[in-house]
Amino acid sequence: ARTRCSGRTELCDQVLNDEWVSVPSGSEDYSYTHYRKNQYEESLFKCEDDRFELDMLIEANASACRLMEPLLDGEHPDHASGAGKRAPATKQQVNASQIRAVQYKAIERVYGDHGQEIVGHIKRAPRVALQVVLPRLKQKDEEWRKARRDMNKIWREVYKDNYYKSLDHRSFYFKQVDKKGLSAKSFVLEARAAQEQALTGATPSPFLTFAMGRMDIHQDILDVASKGAAAELFETAEARVRKFFTSFLHVFLGLCPRSEEELRAKARGMARKGARKAEERKERGITLRTRKVDRTAKEE
Repeated sequence: ARTRCSGRTELCDQVLNDEWVSVPSGSEDYSYTHYRKNQYEESLFKCEDDRFELDMLIEANASACRLMEPLLDGEHPDHASGAGKRAPATKQQVNASQIRAVQYKAIERVYGDHGQEIVGHIKRAPRVALQVVLPRLKQKDEEWRKARRDMNKIWREVYKDNYYKSLDHRSFYFKQVDKKGLSAKSFVLEARAAQEQALTGATPSPFLTFAMGRMDIHQDILDVASKGAAAELFETAEARVRKFFTSFLHVFLGLCPRSEEELRAKARGMARKGARKAEERKERGITLRTRKVDRTAKEE
């Protein structure tokens, strides 16, 4: 025979599942994970756990308050005496059997180590005990709801700071691969392998060559970096980022070739700028020496 839960209500019979059973398939080893969460996902998961625990705490406490109030007022929670009427408040009508395990658990949570003792008092003298317990539960309900309002501000900032970063769920693996591939030892081994292939005739050149099939992706990177610099840094940062990309990085990667005349003009401009700075430093040194000579003459 199927055991029936004693705390079921009419709504529970309508919505709860009594037919299907969830059976896990595959390994039940808890050390196995489908993927490793990054630090931003961990922050979001922890935030969700805290919110769930606090919501369950508040709702369980509120459920206990809703059940106890009719008992103290003299109205049976399930069978009221007439439509919209309450029976007279007498000691015989306070029936502690109407309090379920969920409500007892909420009371034990509020009173901590003395929870079992308070539950025993409720079962022995329900009216006297509930007159003390109910105000205490309402007080904790106000405290926890105020704490939830305060915590919502903190949780909102956590979501704001971590949500978009958490979408990069493979960042941990990419960082591992990049750290290994960008080390000095990896570069040396890669260059040595290219040289050995050139000596054996497998490749025509001992230098490392890389094919860039898509040129437009570098323009997209430039746009993203420029917008990020303008939004997060200062006003002139976008111009400096664009100058670095267009004058150095794109030229270095061969995306923006320069003519020999342009390079010579840039070299002449840099030479003139260096000569101008040298003259300014020289004039500044002459001025300082002149001032020193004048001061010495005055002192004599």
